[in-house]
Amino acid sequence: MSAWTLSSAYPASIVFVTAPAAGATIAADFTALWLCRFADDGLDFEEFMTMLFKLGMVRLTAVRP
Repeated sequence: MSAWTLSSAYPASIVFVTAPAAGATIAADFTALWLCRFADDGLDFEEFMTMLFKLGMVRLTAVRP
């Protein structure tokens, strides 16, 4: 059992089982998560060699829950 939990709701939050001691150092390493979708219905791939493709640009649109 850990001393904290991470919510699965958006935005995520960390909940401690008990409050950390006064003056305690808390360190964390986070990764950002952005919900998004493709802005365009089609993508323009270029085959520059046999079975090797290049995509110049992908446009994304942020999705807010």
